[in-house]
Amino acid sequence: FGARFDPPRRRPSDIDRTALLRAGHDGIESRLVVIAAPAGYGKSTLAAQLDAADTVRNRMWHPVEPIDNDPVAFVARLFAGLERLAPFSPEVRAAAEESTAGAGAEMVEMLLSVMHQREPLRITFDDAHHLVSPASLSILQRIITAGRDGSQVVVASRTTPDLRLARLRAAGDLAEIGPAELALDLDATSTVLDLLGIELDTADADALCQKTEGWPAGIALAGIAISNSPGSGWPAIPSGRRREIADYLVDEVL
Repeated sequence: FGARFDPPRRRPSDIDRTALLRAGHDGIESRLVVIAAPAGYGKSTLAAQLDAADTVRNRMWHPVEPIDNDPVAFVARLFAGLERLAPFSPEVRAAAEESTAGAGAEMVEMLLSVMHQREPLRITFDDAHHLVSPASLSILQRIITAGRDGSQVVVASRTTPDLRLARLRAAGDLAEIGPAELALDLDATSTVLDLLGIELDTADADALCQKTEGWPAGIALAGIAISNSPGSGWPAIPSGRRREIADYLVDEVL
């Protein structure tokens, strides 16, 4: 299937986000973890740190791309990730290739069978907002519900995925992390500024944190702007809740 996927590399300005889970997300061992927030909130950073910290499960990272809206391509790319965990035997490889060629229910059943052979398994779907086709979302739903005890799916997305979450939520099998949890407090803001080599006193760091509402990308952008133009006042950096601005700044500037 010829693919290789890795979590994003750690950047100098990345801070330890796993602390927010210890602060109140006891459900982090749930069957499904959804990290949903606009661009620039550190979703991929958190997902990568969770992935690196997992020493129990087999770990698979799947960066979702628009091509995954074709269910055959989606399953083929998932097979590629699973084969990276443990090479397929010639028989399994042939069966996997035959199932994707048929593009029927057998394709998904074969995928789930291979998944079960690698459990306990942790699959992270990064940039899952790209996944919008009902057929591919249905496959993702099957992956979530078919996982056995000890396995986990992590979904990082700019929007809440169109999945049937109510039953998982009611059963305590869903952990949800959003902008409120991902926003930086004063201590984290100061840490980011220190990592970027930007010097602000506590009062200015607190004002920056308040103006950006803790939006990590906004804090970095504003800190850099202040550092480059000392004495020119506060730059007009919005909070991350202005989704269209957040998307633009993160995609086009950062």
